[in-house]
Amino acid sequence: MPKIKKLLAPSSTKFQQVRLAILCAKQVCSDPEWNEWADAWISGADCSFESARVASSLNLKSSEFAAAMAADAAFCLTQDEDDELYWEVSSAKFSINKAIRLAIAQLPTINLSALAARAIKEEPQ
Repeated sequence: MPKIKKLLAPSSTKFQQVRLAILCAKQVCSDPEWNEWADAWISGADCSFESARVASSLNLKSSEFAAAMAADAAFCLTQDEDDELYWEVSSAKFSINKAIRLAIAQLPTINLSALAARAIKEEPQ
């Protein structure tokens, strides 16, 4: 399994990092409401503070904790997109890492390299 830090280039954007966490969580989350939010977030249709807050507070099954962590990362990102210090000290980086690791634990065959490529390639404009 590739190291998580090496999946995305150091120059990857915060959105790409969060998108990877969401794409990984989608592999193991079956909650329709969360998946609807995730699809809207990934496509760029709704990356709002409010939608991320709602997604991070959904009552998901314990087996879907990766989804909750990915939504938490998106929520942290919406706090202040331009505040690099906030990003560094927030739980966002922890949440991204945890979402990916939890998804891998549930689905060891997850193709991280393909999801990372998708996270970078499909960034909404």
